[in-house]
This record gives sequence, C-alpha cells and structure tokens, in this order.
Amino acid sequence: MIRLLAAAAFLAAAPVAKAAAGRAPVVDAAARAAASRVAGMPDTDPVARLNMVLEAAKLDEAALFVLANSHPSIVEHLTDPHIKATVDYIRALPATKLHELRRGETVIRDFENLRADEKKKALALAERMNFPKYKERKLRSIRLGPLEARIFRVEVTYQHRQTKLLTEDIELCWPSTPEREESTRDRLAKYFGARPSRASGTPGTPLPLEDGSFERDDSLGGIWDLGEGVMFGTELPVAEVAIDESVALDGVRSVRFHATEKTRRFPEVVQHLPVQPGTPTRVRAQFRADNLRVEFQQREDQVGLSLTWVDSMGNAVAPPLFAQGRLTSHPWELLELESVAPHGATLARVGLMSAVSGTAWFDGVTVTVGD
Repeated sequence: MIRLLAAAAFLAAAPVAKAAAGRAPVVDAAARAAASRVAGMPDTDPVARLNMVLEAAKLDEAALFVLANSHPSIVEHLTDPHIKATVDYIRALPATKLHELRRGETVIRDFENLRADEKKKALALAERMNFPKYKERKLRSIRLGPLEARIFRVEVTYQHRQTKLLTEDIELCWPSTPEREESTRDRLAKYFGARPSRASGTPGTPLPLEDGSFERDDSLGGIWDLGEGVMFGTELPVAEVAIDESVALDGVRSVRFHATEKTRRFPEVVQHLPVQPGTPTRVRAQFRADNLRVEFQQREDQVGLSLTWVDSMGNAVAPPLFAQGRLTSHPWELLELESVAPHGATLARVGLMSAVSGTAWFDGVTVTVGD
C-alpha cells in the first residue's frame, strides 16, 4: 500500500498558481460579508471544516482573500491545485452521498458506478496520484470520511497488477495551529500577490500568547510557568512535565505530562497575557492522551484546559473556566473555551494540566478575539 505524505509536507511541495497575475484582489463590502459568513461557521472537527471548505468554494477571489485572513488553511484547500482537485471531486458527488459526508459518515464510491461529472473529477484526482503506469481503466474506488476526529481522508484505490491493489490518500481539513497557519500564509502570499493577515480586533485576531506550540528553548519555565496545580498531601513524587520533541501536532515539540498512582503533586503549565475588559475571548489547545486513567485520589475532571480572569494583583475576578480532556488513549483532539473578559480583569491566565495517571500532551495553544 502506498501512502501520500502528511498534508503539511504534501502541500509544501505542491506548486501554487498565482491569482490575477500576482495582483491582490480588490476587496469590497460584498467580499467581506461573504467571507464573514463562512468564517462564522463551526470549525471544531474535520466534518465542520469540510463544510467550511464546501461553502468557501462558492466564494470569488476577493472573498477568499478576506477569508484567508482568519482561516488560511480553509482557503489553501481551494488555491493549491492538488488539494483543490480533491475538493472538486467531493463537490461532484451525488447529493445523497455529499449529504452523508456532511453528517460525518464514511462514503465508498466504486469507479464502475460513477457517472458524468463525478467520473471526470475522479479521473482528474487519480491522475495526480503517484500510481505507476497509470491507466484510467485501472481506477477501482474512492473512500472518503473523517479520521480520528482530526482530519478528513480521501483514499484512492488502483489496480496495479492483477492481484495487487495500491492505495494513496490525501488528508484534508486538518486542525488549525499557529505554526501551520504561518507557513500557509506564506504560500497564499504567492497565490494572491499579498500576504493575508488578520485585521486587529476582528474575530480570530490573536491575543499576545507566546509560544503556543512549545517550540522555543526557553518555553517551559520561561515563557510558560509551572503553577501549583493539584497536590495530595505531600509534595513528592512530582508528576513529570517536560517538552517532548518526539510527539507534536504543530511544529516539532509539545508539552508532555506523565504520572502514576504514586504521584502526589501535579504542576500546572500556565501563562498570563494582558486583556481588556469586555473582550470576547476564545482559548484553544490540542490535546492527546495515552492510557489516561483515574487512580488513588485522582479525579477525571482535573485534566484539560483552563481560563481564569485575574486583576492586576493576581486575584481571580470570576470563577475559572475549564474544558475537560477525555481520558483513555486517543489522538489529538480540540479543547476550547469561550468567555468575555469581565470588569476588573487585566490578565487572562491560561492553564494546562493533567492530574491523573498516564501521559497527556498539549500543543497548538491559541488565544484569540472571539465572535
């Protein structure tokens, strides 16, 4: 079985055509309104992001340029020719099958049953694959659906020899992360002739969180502090909290928590950032788990992402908010909190914690102006 590279590497190598001879589109009120409609759609899972892509496919170049300010990854689906060929095929599906995809179901299409435009788009997609000695008549099937609540995968199966099938896949609708978005903006700058950048104060504008992907050498204990967290009677043993260079969703590093039933103190990884009262705020973090479980005095509601509004003296001015992470073992999942900075708040305290046995990772933390 042949597998394509992960989406990020695949996109990096793919050529991107320039729009309007490298000149940035002229943006008007209609383009802003159309882009705003798509930008306001949910984007918390791959099916939701697929729906965003399908709606964005109806936009003109000017509206896509506006949308790229807040959702560059969505726009890249429609400007990179390799990925766009996949989106074009999805849009050519029969209405009933497209509806199933929009509901999060997996769809399998046998090539012999394809008709008209769907068949044409399927062949255009397969031709871009790396099948040896490619012949149209050897295309066998296309399988589409979400994978592990993280990405959307399209698999194309090809009859290489009489008894050997080859499968190549393309990953779409990947989660938005800081490092990935920056590289995407660089590619979109070549397409549009201008670099998409967020307008200050609009939904999606980043607030000044530093190193949300734990890439810097001074990340832990420097940019991110180790807070008190949870303690069961005694300070030792302490849970392991470290930068992991072997597991990451964004960039090449993440922060890892590890503990056992003997662990008594569980530090919290925290960062404070300045805010203005009345600011609608969205905090997101990607979360992964390996055999997370409750043992001894531990509680399942002590794993996840927290947001606390504090004043200039460090005192909380509202009850803390908490997005609980799921236990057991699972790949990357999104944790999210939304709130409005209350009166008296001058700082937002963002915290990451795992106070149970097993291993947890966090990556791609963002704090942005909400809707």
